[in-house]
Amino acid sequence: MSNYNEKTGIPFGIMQGNNAPELLEEIIINGKNLTFEHCLENLKSQNSDTTAEYQENAIYAFCENYESDEDHYEHEIDGMKLGASCLSGAYLIWVYESPRTMLARPCSPCIPGAGDLDSLDPDHGIKCYAINSDWLEDDS
Repeated sequence: MSNYNEKTGIPFGIMQGNNAPELLEEIIINGKNLTFEHCLENLKSQNSDTTAEYQENAIYAFCENYESDEDHYEHEIDGMKLGASCLSGAYLIWVYESPRTMLARPCSPCIPGAGDLDSLDPDHGIKCYAINSDWLEDDS
């Protein structure tokens, strides 16, 4: 099984970012951009045998010009471990760990093993991590 918390065995919860836009914004603005960090580390390792000045200039140019259409972010807030990444151009929020769980339909086949928090199923769903209710959009 994939897409579950290895410590607890509970599946990740996945939801469309536009269903919790303030939380998505929080993750992107205050989270760690793992894609950027990975690219920066690759740049540093490729230039490890160059002068310090060359490395500094290369890193500066990289940071100034960095662009990516599908960054992956991770963030911790309100007792939740979260991620945000793109799937087919739309941001998803990943709930890796949370004090809250819900019963949801499986995401398979796109994200096997995870629970689809946009399709709750209290009768037959799988137990998966969910975001805290105060981050959900209020429809009133």
